[in-house]
Amino acid sequence: MPYTLYEVNAFTANGQSGNPAGVVLDADGLTEQDMQALATEAGFAETAFVRAHDQATYELRFFTQTNEVDICGHATVAAWSLMYQKGLLDAGEYTQQTLAGLLRISIRGSGLVFMQQNKADFYEKVPVSEILSLVGADETMFPGTLKPQIVSTGIRDLLIPVSNKSVLGKLVPDLAEITEFSRGRRISGLHFFSIPGGESESVAAARN
Repeated sequence: MPYTLYEVNAFTANGQSGNPAGVVLDADGLTEQDMQALATEAGFAETAFVRAHDQATYELRFFTQTNEVDICGHATVAAWSLMYQKGLLDAGEYTQQTLAGLLRISIRGSGLVFMQQNKADFYEKVPVSEILSLVGADETMFPGTLKPQIVSTGIRDLLIPVSNKSVLGKLVPDLAEITEFSRGRRISGLHFFSIPGGESESVAAARN
């Protein structure tokens, strides 16, 4: 049976840019092997598969190009936005079953999608010295107060504060080394962020 795979950009600004995700609706007939094969072929960071569920509005499964993950924010927003845009759902309150648990979804009349995340679990802190070679950085790029720490709201990620927004553009990731580091720490990857403050139009800037 053929399936349609949509490309949807989430977190757009004025309809531009955003984070692309794959979305497959009516994925009930797909096995895990099928979903992984489609996600690998699609080539997005994550692809969401929407399936029927008896205790939630829908079940969503998320696959990267190589494996399944418990939850994915931008693919969640993409999937629910697509269903709204296609007229499959009205504005309202819904639920999605994920490997990270049963989570609430809210679709506003404007079409904006909001997703619940689990309460954050905080794990070990990671010395900056272990991160420097992964992104071609030096210690002056990092503040002396907040420390990198592994945090999860459904998937473990290493959150890394940097001194200012300009640092984000200077990072040169060694993807092979980051992959090995992430496997060793059992994390999905590195999430660098800064808090601009002052008159900045954004609350935070980040690079993942």
